[in-house]
Amino acid sequence: MIRTSLAVVILLAGSAAALADPTEDCDKRNGEIQIRGCTELIRLDPRNAYAHFNRGFAYRGNKDYDRAIVDYTKAIEINPRYAKAYVGRGRAYDDKKDYDRAIADFNTAIEIDPRYALAYVARGIVYRAKSENDRANADFDKAIEIDPTIQRPR
Repeated sequence: MIRTSLAVVILLAGSAAALADPTEDCDKRNGEIQIRGCTELIRLDPRNAYAHFNRGFAYRGNKDYDRAIVDYTKAIEINPRYAKAYVGRGRAYDDKKDYDRAIADFNTAIEIDPRYALAYVARGIVYRAKSENDRANADFDKAIEIDPTIQRPR
């Protein structure tokens, strides 16, 4: 009887994992689970910019920058005004030390949404990496002006 009950519990646990909500998984920001959930959403709707964005976020978290860039680019193709996708792709370019592409993406995000404080922070970090400290400080100041809760990066 105990073995049968244990087998039922194991089967139910396995089927619960298989029945997980892909939207919920895609929102989790938790590595492989997020990638699987977003991949399923993309399978159901290849034009789901949000799913491409979140999967790019997960790939970047796994240090798979090339795949992250592909997904962020797809999100941008679907929605050219998706400022967060430009920042995500810019951060992946920054991770690869492709600073000029990173800055171009941050510039586009700022053009789309001039009040997007984190785009200024991200661009400032890249300017600092390029030893363009005056530009970096100007971006950090602008970010703090927009959102006083932001702390200047060290």
